[in-house]
Amino acid sequence: MNSGEEEIIDILLIEDNPADAHLIELSIEEYHIPLKMNWIENGEEALDYLRAEGKFANIENRKKPRLIILDLKLPRFTGSEILKTRPSWKDLDNIPVVMHSSSQLHQEITNCLENGAADFFVKSIDLAEFFSDCHRIFDRWLIKQVD
Repeated sequence: MNSGEEEIIDILLIEDNPADAHLIELSIEEYHIPLKMNWIENGEEALDYLRAEGKFANIENRKKPRLIILDLKLPRFTGSEILKTRPSWKDLDNIPVVMHSSSQLHQEITNCLENGAADFFVKSIDLAEFFSDCHRIFDRWLIKQVD
């Protein structure tokens, strides 16, 4: 950020639960660098976005995020299924994908990491811990890219 202006960093959130999306949005508002969240609510629309198809076919109208936060359990396609399509993502296949879920099943976490997820965090029911987890993810996957 050489120009003195703070760059606004785009995050793509793929999450079907409005309450969880709202909590992530609140954690963004509390964060120390400017972030903007684009929210997609189901797996089918997420695939269209990632592959630049359907209503996202015009890539110029599609924001390129610096981080993708992907829920594990989504309607239409699961987060795991979406992650496996990564080679077909138009110009987005090199962006870190952080999976999140209320599931703590070791096998699900391992499968996501083996299929290319950069990180995985379990949604905490404690608000302070949820925000802390989000900020840790932002620190790890965005700050190193800003510097």
